[in-house]
Amino acid sequence: MNIFDRFLALAGSKILTNDLAKQTQIPIIITTVTIMAAKLEQPMTPSINRMIKLLTPEEEKHVDKAKVITMEATIIRAFNFDFGFLSPLPFIERFLRLLDHAVETQYNADEHKLSGVTCPFTKPSTLLHPVAVDLLKFVFSKSELFWGRPPSILAASILLLAQKIVRGSPLPPEASPYSLKWLSAAGGMWDAKMSGFTGIKPAEFEETAAQIEHAYKANGGGNAQILLFQ
Repeated sequence: MNIFDRFLALAGSKILTNDLAKQTQIPIIITTVTIMAAKLEQPMTPSINRMIKLLTPEEEKHVDKAKVITMEATIIRAFNFDFGFLSPLPFIERFLRLLDHAVETQYNADEHKLSGVTCPFTKPSTLLHPVAVDLLKFVFSKSELFWGRPPSILAASILLLAQKIVRGSPLPPEASPYSLKWLSAAGGMWDAKMSGFTGIKPAEFEETAAQIEHAYKANGGGNAQILLFQ
């Protein structure tokens, strides 16, 4: 999907000039980028002819091995051999580890003040990670949301939105009552401590978060149908 979106952004206007061009070229592009993605991610490259046979009969009329090879060369030139793509997912996981540490540190301080009263602790990542992954899948389905935005900013935006969703949802039975403390924090989870850990301030991603939230609401809450904003 990333190769497809990047190529259309770079060369789509030159190749897909009319409806006929779209009808004939898009099946070639889709077949080609699928094979290229497999080359980058999988130990074995699928057969071009086998991939063509997966197309519908109508699409198959416009695609052959020579056209796929030519399109691959066109895409490589358009990308200038740069196929690097840094996903927001590693940033999400890194930020969640930092949040776990920050909340657990505060929890231990609060627990000490409680003079022996035990309150179970649930890591924020336990609650936020599944929602954040769902949001990330949604963002990847909308090229206008991720194109041109640093992955760290997307990750911070997604986590801010995930917190809003979890805050508006019933907590699972195994969740600690202490979770309500950091979920309902007035400044959100991205406080001065998180800004210090990550070097990212809320002002840098709040606009992106708002755009993702708007699109997510407009699409009924994404794949998991968990649109529960307050």
